[in-house]
Amino acid sequence: MLRQDERFFSTQGISPLPPDALALVKPVDCFEVPPQKPIHLTPMQAKDQGLRKIAYPVSLGWWDRRLESPQFLAREPVESNANVKLVYNLLRDTPGALVDVGANVGFMTNLGLELRRRVYAVEPIQYNVAKICEAYRSPYFDLHREHQLLQLYQAVAGRSFKQELSVTRPATHIGYFDQTSLSRNNVQHPDVEEEFVPMVSLDSILFTSEDEKATALEPIAMVKIDVQGHEYTVLVGMHRLLLQARDVGYPKYVLYASDQQMLRQSGHTSERTIELVESYGYQCMYTTKEQVKVLCVLGGPSREDEKDGIFQFFGPEKGQ
Repeated sequence: MLRQDERFFSTQGISPLPPDALALVKPVDCFEVPPQKPIHLTPMQAKDQGLRKIAYPVSLGWWDRRLESPQFLAREPVESNANVKLVYNLLRDTPGALVDVGANVGFMTNLGLELRRRVYAVEPIQYNVAKICEAYRSPYFDLHREHQLLQLYQAVAGRSFKQELSVTRPATHIGYFDQTSLSRNNVQHPDVEEEFVPMVSLDSILFTSEDEKATALEPIAMVKIDVQGHEYTVLVGMHRLLLQARDVGYPKYVLYASDQQMLRQSGHTSERTIELVESYGYQCMYTTKEQVKVLCVLGGPSREDEKDGIFQFFGPEKGQ
């Protein structure tokens, strides 16, 4: 697997959260989450813009059954996707924690942990929560547990929400849990199951006080959101975090999925979502020609970012 001496990043400067930091909402205790078979830790590999490699484990679970590819059973690291590469490049030189909403089995979450960042991960499906916890309980993440780097929660919503909400996912024997959505129409398989999950807002996770003048628990480098068309709702639930951005300088980046069809089926639009984030002082652009991901940068991208070619922007007007 991966050797301890292959790690690039130090834990210097990272301290455990204060005892009262979790007063508003308590995270999942990974040591109380039972494992879900199959249990198979696969090393994932990401490259930054300078082709520097980083590898970290992910418990792929049902992905093993779905893909049935020899590479996913190999001990050599499997190449991660373009989204992981983008997050790696942006986090590399940006201090602060990672917020991963729609964490799936931990592709971004475990990358953030490997970069020695505290990660506030949100994932509604119990199977995926088990997969994240399986990797986190492994010896590889011993030091991360000591510093409380993973704060894992079940689901998030806007400022007005029910205490419990149903989410729809493909049936267990099918897999493809990345299609999980609040909207039944966004799930592509006819055989589905419902799960009922407790709902919280991101603000209730990231703030210890109801005082509107209070700042977040710690600086946030990036918020990543991928929730099958309900990204707008999550953004509404992080109003306090975004409202303080101009004053405190974070979160620097907001990266969210923007599937046009799913947005419409969920009652939202890409225009409305972009307008919401930009009202807090961000500049938002699509990061791919397919226009399925939007990256919002506080104050707009710097010349250094554009010069380094970390990301390429495609104007939002092209996707509306």
